[in-house]
Amino acid sequence: MPGLRVAATAVRVPVVNGHSEAVHVSFTAPVTPDDALAALRAAPDLRVYGNDPADGYPMPQPVCASPAERRLVHVGRVRADVDEPCALWLWVVADNLTVGAALNALQIVSLAAEMSWL
Repeated sequence: MPGLRVAATAVRVPVVNGHSEAVHVSFTAPVTPDDALAALRAAPDLRVYGNDPADGYPMPQPVCASPAERRLVHVGRVRADVDEPCALWLWVVADNLTVGAALNALQIVSLAAEMSWL
């Protein structure tokens, strides 16, 4: 099928604890992977992997290897969606025991208090 367009992610890793997600993000205007990588690098608590193969990409085992890495959300493999110019694919990995529900809830409450949303 020469006209078939496919965007796929395949990663095989043993996971003790962690979340790994292929995320599809849609925007209102076209965005390039480089634009998204720049915006992600400006966000706190993220480790962003570039699209150069030498940068590697997020995988649960290395994320769980050190306490400092466990406290971050790891984002990489940022790719354009070939069918939607206003969409991107991202690969996201986090240690669900460290960054998961409890810490995330605390961060949300802290942000809400800081922004006077409570």
